[in-house]
Amino acid sequence: CVEGRKDPDNRRTFPWGNEDNDMINWFADLATVRKNNAVLVSGDSQYFGESDGNVFALLRRFDDTTNDMFLLVCDRFGRGRDFLQENIYYLTKRVDCLAEKSYSIIKEAGGYGILVKF
Repeated sequence: CVEGRKDPDNRRTFPWGNEDNDMINWFADLATVRKNNAVLVSGDSQYFGESDGNVFALLRRFDDTTNDMFLLVCDRFGRGRDFLQENIYYLTKRVDCLAEKSYSIIKEAGGYGILVKF
């Protein structure tokens, strides 16, 4: 339980000395990607999910006239790149604006997330 107390109790839940550097680097890299791509700052958002609620996707784009799009696909169980790529394939067939478009994976987070640029 985080109780919101003053220093140092407000940071007690942070894993001091046992930080997950891969996760820290993933978020730092995502911040850089966001900074360098305006569509990730002010583009329209569409959300997609699988019926079991374990895979989530966020599509960002400016409008229907641009091809500048990013798709973030996340799996809460970390089942890996192959699993996420299958879900990207499924989403690109199901979502009209993604159908028949080529994409490249520009960032991965272990098995938990992939950022795709169309």
